[in-house]
Formats: sequence, structure tokens, C-alpha cells
Amino acid sequence: MGAIPKEVIVIGKNALAPEFRAPLENNGKWKVRMAPGVVEASEFMDQGSLIVLDFELDPVAPAGLLEHVQRIKGVCDIPVLLVGSRSEEASMRRGLALGADAYLIRPLAPVILQARIGELLRPGTAREP
Repeated sequence: MGAIPKEVIVIGKNALAPEFRAPLENNGKWKVRMAPGVVEASEFMDQGSLIVLDFELDPVAPAGLLEHVQRIKGVCDIPVLLVGSRSEEASMRRGLALGADAYLIRPLAPVILQARIGELLRPGTAREP
């Protein structure tokens, strides 16, 4: 019996853009499920091995968005990779302090996104319950 494939849950309007979709779906290392928002993803978010979250999905309260994701049953132990366009150190520090495992700044190269996802999915790097 083969190993269960890792599943990456990508949440956000920009997650549906081709520069995100192609490198994620075509790498053969993991399955990808995409959703435009947290509400749409909440049905299957707990099945993920990693959540990639657009930090600007809620520009008024991005911190509340991350907290909402972490409150969904079965999701609190899943690593979260934030992707945002804010390069200020304060924004990155804020996202990490709220519980994100990593923060990448957009625009980013597909190879960087794939490498960071692969790193977060590597055994021993996931959050322990």
C-alpha cells in the first residue's frame, strides 16, 4: 500500500492565479486544493498537510483571518505558510507571531514557493499536536 499523498490547501484570491496554480499542481509531490476564501476551504481544510494562506485576503484584519483558520477543528496543528505583498519587517513579524510557520513576499518565483512548501512538508517540520 502506498503512502498517503500530502495535501496542500491554498486559500485566497491570488492563490487561483496561474503563477500559483501551475507550480503547485504540476509537481507530482502533493495534491492541491484551492479555495477563494476561508469559508469555502473550511469544509476540507482539516484534511490538509499544509495551508498556504493569502495574508491580504482580508486587508482590514489579516490577523483575524489567521486566527479564524487556526480555530477550525483539526486545523490548529497544520503548518501555515503566509503569502503577502507587504515586505515590511513588522508585517512579517506580525504574521509569524500570530502562529504562521513561514511568510513569503509576493511576487515570488514558483521555485521558491515549491521549495518552501516542500520544506514545511518534510517529516519532522510539521507542528506536533
